[in-house]
Amino acid sequence: MNISPSIVTQARRNGDAMMSRQYAPAHAPRISADTVVTFLVDRSSPGAQRTARMLLRQMATGPKWRVLAAIHKSPSDQTKHMTISVMGIAYHLRLDNRLCVFDITRVSGDEVVRPGGIPWAPPGGDLFPVPR
Repeated sequence: MNISPSIVTQARRNGDAMMSRQYAPAHAPRISADTVVTFLVDRSSPGAQRTARMLLRQMATGPKWRVLAAIHKSPSDQTKHMTISVMGIAYHLRLDNRLCVFDITRVSGDEVVRPGGIPWAPPGGDLFPVPR
């Protein structure tokens, strides 16, 4: 991904190093803030890179950000993902089978949204349902 090295460096510095506060499923390793930055920079698919750059800029310029949850699945989202908090907003970095970030979402009220403005549909869901 094409992004300023100074933004990447500052995003790494602003990451909270307190890994003990994050959720990790049984027998799964915790993830450092540095690892999350590496995922965003080196392991984001082309479709997720625009949002990844936006997130990295916020991580670099805002207050401390942190990893809320290591790679996991949840009852409401069976896609592997990591959860981070940037400026008080929780983001899901959704991973494909190769552990590349293919989608970045956040929850707004009761709705899941993509910060980049693209509508979100759950896996297997219908993005544009056909009226019956």
